Parts: sequence; structure tokens; C-alpha cells
Amino acid sequence: MGDVRTNRGSVTVTQLTDKDAWMEDRSGTIGASSAGTLLGCNPWRTPLQLFNKLSGEPQPEPTPEAKMAMMMGNFFEDRIGAAYRLETLRETKSGALSVHRCDRYRHQHASPDFIVCGYTGFNIVPPPLYAKGDGVLEVKLVGPHMMSAWGEGAPNYVQAQLQQQMACMGLEWGSIAACLGGTQLVWYDYPRDDALIERLADAADEMMMRVKANEPPDACAGDLDDLKKRYGVVNESATIKFAHESKGDRLVREWEFHKKARDEVKRLVDEFQSLLLQEMGNAQSAMLPDGRRLKRSPVKRKGYVVNDTEYVTMRVVGKKGAEVA
Repeated sequence: MGDVRTNRGSVTVTQLTDKDAWMEDRSGTIGASSAGTLLGCNPWRTPLQLFNKLSGEPQPEPTPEAKMAMMMGNFFEDRIGAAYRLETLRETKSGALSVHRCDRYRHQHASPDFIVCGYTGFNIVPPPLYAKGDGVLEVKLVGPHMMSAWGEGAPNYVQAQLQQQMACMGLEWGSIAACLGGTQLVWYDYPRDDALIERLADAADEMMMRVKANEPPDACAGDLDDLKKRYGVVNESATIKFAHESKGDRLVREWEFHKKARDEVKRLVDEFQSLLLQEMGNAQSAMLPDGRRLKRSPVKRKGYVVNDTEYVTMRVVGKKGAEVA
């Protein structure tokens, strides 16, 4: 364990020797991977799920797909880091099994993948012009289904993760490197964003206050399956009453309104798909003026209890920008 004084506060670095001790040391504070959850932009975890984890509730067993994704991410972490070094000609050192905390952000911690060495006189390529000293490197393995989220920069939840790492490590810059689809390396440099870091700190403080007071945050769409499992057994003798203008009363009215809106949107989608089928006839695809293509693909679904079914899906493929005469 060591303390480092920085312009951004006093940083405590704990270096653990095994994963169990590392996991134990991180408990009780919010890791950088949950930064996007604090801001409501993490597709993998909701604020309510984070609350339940911090409250010590048993966590659901990861799906086989999630286990495989974590295993592959761990396997490729060093390889993506090596590719980043080759691509940028920057020096890095491992952050494995380390936990960084800053006295200004008492409810947060960071466990970086790598630390990018600041200019040492030996760097072939120095860090970005705005960089001062070391930086932090976060690496990601991105599957084909998520590649579209990586365009002009990293997704917001990954950027939030990087900003919390900078905050807890007292650093001024960081870099994100991602392997897209197993074949393409992209990397982005980011300066410290103090306004975003303060938002994260406020959100972390609020979350820990909720945990202490046992006041869970409001559920969102991503919590539906979990809540169905939690309240799957119905007590047929229990009835509660929603008073006029109570939260429950307002929620019911909002739910009914959006259900009707959803049904109307589905009707309109079906109507315009019918018009498109009428326009296309038996053609497999149609070229659009913006360079994209409307494609129809046959789908066969084998029947077991029910009969076999066969239908055709329709979707727009390609990117805008390639004009078609």
C-alpha cells in the first residue's frame, strides 16, 4: 500500500496478490466499471441492480454467454494492450490487482487495466499534447453486435469509466483501446473532464446514501426480468390500494398511456411494412438514395410442439452517405 500526493488529492494505491483479496478490497465502494450505471447510460447494469449489489443481495448467476464474454475479455486484455503499444509506440505497465482511491472521492475506486507512462525521454511517441504525466488505459473486446456503438469515439459508459479512473488515480488524461470484432483496433485519447467527474462523485454519494438508508432507486426497463423473478409468486389474498394522485396511481396512468402508444406504433410499423412489400413485390432488396439497402431475408424456424414456421424479415442495412444516382 502506498499514498501518492497529486494536484488532484491524495491517492492511495493498494496492490493485492490474489484475486479474492482484490475483490474483497473493492467491496463497499463503487468501481469505475459502474460509472456509466451512476449516469444511467450503462447497457449492462441498471442503478437498481447496482444498488442491490452494494446492499449485499445475492447476485444472479451470469448466463453462459456472459461468462464466455468475461473469459474472452480477460484472455484478450494483455493482447489488446500489446496491440495498443505497437500501434501508439507508447510504454505501458500493468495495473492488474491494484485498487486506487482518492481522498476527494471516498465512495469510488479504480482498478485500471494499464497505466500509460508519461514522457520519460525514452518514448518514441510522447503522449497527447494536453497530457501531463502518466495516463490510464482501458481496453475492451467488442463483439460484432456492439461494433456500431464505436464510431467517432468510445460509448458514453466507457468514457464515464475512464473519467472515474482518472479521478481516483489523480491523472489528467486517459486512453481507451478496443478490438472490434476481433480484427480491428481503435483507440481514443481523452483529457480529464472535471465537470463529469463531479457528476459521478455526486451520483456515487447519492447511491451510497440510498444503500445506507435502504432506499432503492426507481426501476427502469432493464429491471423488468429481475422484478418478474423477484415477485413471481402472487399472494392471492393480498390487495393494496393506490390513492388518488399517489405514485402508484400516476404509474398506472402512464403505463396505460404508453401501452396504447406502443400498440399504435406497432400498427403503423405493420402498415408501412405492408406498403413496402406491396411496392417491392418479390424483389430481395431495394437500393435507397442515401446508399443503404432495404433487404428481405427468409427465416425458417423449426417446430417442435408447434408446427414449423417460415417467414421473411425486413431491415435496412449499410450506412448513410454513399449517394445512389
